Amino acid sequence: MKKSTLLPMLTFYLVIFPALAPAAAGYSSDESATTSYPLALIKSSANMISVPVKKNVEISDIKNTCGLEKLKNNYIYHWDTKTGTWGSPDVLEPDKGYLVIPAEDCTIYFEGPAKPETMKIQLLPGWNMVSGSGSIGDIIGDCGGKFDAALKLDARTQKYESVVVLEPDNGYWVYVNSKDGCTLGGQDVTTISGSGRTEKKTFYSKSLERVMAVNVYLPPGYDYSNKKYPVLYLFAGAEPSTEDSWTNLGNIDKTADSMIKEGAIQEMIIVMPDTDGTTLQNGCSIAGISVSAIRRCGNYEDYIVKDLVPFIDSDYKTIPDKYHRGTDGNSNGATGAIYMVINHPEMFFSGAGHSGVYSGLRVPEGLTGISLYMDVGMFDPFKNTGVAFASKLKKSKIEYTFNTFRDLGVLSAPLGHHGWKYWQKYVKRSLEFTSNNFAAGADASCKC
Repeated sequence: MKKSTLLPMLTFYLVIFPALAPAAAGYSSDESATTSYPLALIKSSANMISVPVKKNVEISDIKNTCGLEKLKNNYIYHWDTKTGTWGSPDVLEPDKGYLVIPAEDCTIYFEGPAKPETMKIQLLPGWNMVSGSGSIGDIIGDCGGKFDAALKLDARTQKYESVVVLEPDNGYWVYVNSKDGCTLGGQDVTTISGSGRTEKKTFYSKSLERVMAVNVYLPPGYDYSNKKYPVLYLFAGAEPSTEDSWTNLGNIDKTADSMIKEGAIQEMIIVMPDTDGTTLQNGCSIAGISVSAIRRCGNYEDYIVKDLVPFIDSDYKTIPDKYHRGTDGNSNGATGAIYMVINHPEMFFSGAGHSGVYSGLRVPEGLTGISLYMDVGMFDPFKNTGVAFASKLKKSKIEYTFNTFRDLGVLSAPLGHHGWKYWQKYVKRSLEFTSNNFAAGADASCKC
């Protein structure tokens, strides 16, 4: 133990926070069960706790049960290793430790599935205030030899002691002596939650000179994980074509949840922007396929490449390289998805599309280093444009797959296979294709 580093922290901590509440019984390690977990808090004492269930907990949930004393205008503290400062969060996360000071003895109850014993936790150099569950020997991850000990404050002696087993309701101090940090735990945090979530964001596009909307699907465990994710850009092209089309009409969030749970695809972020139904090329195009479709003009290609991708990379935990970016879409969205990849191979590796209208696309001579997937129904009025484009690809050096499906069960009026019944079903194939390319891209981008 590096006592010179340890003592200043402990001295400050013991003066300000004199005691710790004992852990309450009742924890269940059955990850599939919903647990009601009581946790006792001691009046006017520092209670170093963690969330013992697999979900975030609002601080208001605790404040409503316990009268919490303020310390320097805050109720709950967490040590931020990155900034080296104390913070007072509004939401408690299951991989962190917290200090809580109630004004009276009370018991709070946590409801939810039990926290997994080997949840991955990213540790930074220096002091980390974390939670955990299980024997350190079982969850050491790649931290072997990189941290000194896990410390817990004993409620009876008010002294720190080194522990070898982490309890799910306690917070712990861990000092990492490696400048690169390390990862504690050996199980993917997908076990944290059975479903992902979709959120709507707006941002200003300089290329289109207006505010645009985008829906972003975040996979199970995203909110609890420190890892970064590959990104699929999914474009809607059939009318109506908005950022809501793939969730409201394509059920993409439910499909992704199910396939991730089954292990059919890896975890990924799915970005669904409003594209006005265009083919995502600079200039003008018909935004749709009906007789009432209007002509849209604008720098839609720049909107994706210069505005949307940088926005997503800055706001989300992405892997920001071409091997971990893919495109997909339906109808005009499929056209745009393929167009993006063949014209921006420096940004995208994987491209997919269903029922695209590819008659205007040109295949750059000598293009390599991308991978494409396309499919179309036998009874799609635009099938021949896909067949013709596949013939162009056959003469190139581009790796591609082109399928036609005679599936009478997904016909829709009035355009046969050109409809959401078809796209809901066959998007599973493009998701598998994209996921496989992300895995292959991880090998290709590895600098090891």
